[in-house]
Amino acid sequence: SLVKPLPDSIASLEELTAHFDGIKDSISLPWVNRETTNYLCQPFTPSLTSEFISPGEKYLPQFVLTVRAPREPEEFTRLSAAHGTRIAFHGTHTENVYSILKNGLAGHLNRRALFGSGIYLSSDLDIAYSFAQSGKTWPHSKLGGNMRCVLVCKVVKSVQVRVGKEKLSGISFDTGSLPHNYFVVENNDHVQITHVLVYTVPKKPGRTWLKTHGVLLLYVFLLLAVCLFTNQKKILKLLK
Repeated sequence: SLVKPLPDSIASLEELTAHFDGIKDSISLPWVNRETTNYLCQPFTPSLTSEFISPGEKYLPQFVLTVRAPREPEEFTRLSAAHGTRIAFHGTHTENVYSILKNGLAGHLNRRALFGSGIYLSSDLDIAYSFAQSGKTWPHSKLGGNMRCVLVCKVVKSVQVRVGKEKLSGISFDTGSLPHNYFVVENNDHVQITHVLVYTVPKKPGRTWLKTHGVLLLYVFLLLAVCLFTNQKKILKLLK
């Protein structure tokens, strides 16, 4: 059905805003429906991401959003138990993150599909970060008014996940020109988001008044100089 039923209960405005009062240690964000998934946001620490970020990683986030669902989807649980999982990263535009967290990653929405249809991920955080486009958020957010996001995912090790230049369980995959460290997931049920890495984009230095109006001032100065030069005889007569 295209029309989804309304949730049984919705968090009140007071409950929602209460979670934003201070981010000294952590905040929990129950978006829309408090009885489904919520998100624990914490400032980055190496111990918090030791499972999926190796020491010395180039791109370290400022905050880590942990996705806390009541339970994993049944199909993903079954597949992961049968085949095992691996960690992979997915970079996307900031404006897509809310929709992805609400509806999950979907291969048919991928606009690029350079190596075939599916959900594109990488075992290399640097690669995923390069696809994470920054976007503006709420200007008063303590997470920053401009940020980039990388999704951390569990990916099922199955034949429906194409792995670039790798072999899995002795099976060679026909990956074509799929680059090393790239994964293409052909079945949406084979991916589960566990975390969101949040990178605060520093604000660009504000332009000073002089920089903003410097060209105009220069034009006015040149105009005055030309006027003085062309009318210097008249001005001298007036001064005598």
